[in-house]
Amino acid sequence: ILEAIINGLPVVATSHCGFAPYIVNAKAGETIDEPFDVEAYKTTLQKVCADRDFYSENGIAFGKSAGLFDGINTVCDWIEARN
Repeated sequence: ILEAIINGLPVVATSHCGFAPYIVNAKAGETIDEPFDVEAYKTTLQKVCADRDFYSENGIAFGKSAGLFDGINTVCDWIEARN
């Protein structure tokens, strides 16, 4: 899901999905509530498709600014600080 978001592919997932906070924070798609409702899914999917450019731009910007790829640097800095 994160790969889709940062590559500009809008996402639709349930609100219980572990990545739901990323989807919401990035404004890179929409979440639907549980229990799953096919009509809510269809409506949400249509909304995301209609506003694809909006969600796509947001996802790409999120990928550039969220620090998603800083993990290795953080760990290396921590290890070096302990030596």
